[in-house]
Amino acid sequence: IEGYSNNDVAAAAQQAGRNAEDEMINFIGLIRQHARARDPEFLIVPQNAPELGKNRPDYLALCDAIGQEDVFFSGGGDTEWGDPASGDVRTPDTGSWSRAFFYGQLAAWQLANKPVFQCSYAIQAANINEAYNLGLAKGYVMFISQTPLDRLPAWREPPAWPSPAVRAAGAVRL
Repeated sequence: IEGYSNNDVAAAAQQAGRNAEDEMINFIGLIRQHARARDPEFLIVPQNAPELGKNRPDYLALCDAIGQEDVFFSGGGDTEWGDPASGDVRTPDTGSWSRAFFYGQLAAWQLANKPVFQCSYAIQAANINEAYNLGLAKGYVMFISQTPLDRLPAWREPPAWPSPAVRAAGAVRL
């Protein structure tokens, strides 16, 4: 989905007299229309580009949920499974591509009652627990793995929910 924001794509669309964002939304609409004609229960769950849902209600209405990577931790895009660079890169708390940015973008999805499926890339137990606790406190459906996503990680029981730290912060009412 986020290909619409690629500078080369936007330039090519502009050169053709089109708007890349509008064209992506139209494309998703066509996919939805075609798929729902065959199966009325077909779901549209885009990966990343949460800003479209926040800024474009027409796009948000086409989607049933969103999958978002890297809210809490990311990993290298060209690593091998088990490489220490395959996770544990902390997403900054603030800034243009940060936890605060994601929280703001994804809140629009949640306000529209759209589930948020969040995949963070963490290897160390402390980072896995942090991602689970923060994500669950935000109401996200969590998945923790490492890059590349060429296999499923070993099952790991999520930390006790809610954690004592989350409870103490008052983020969850029991």
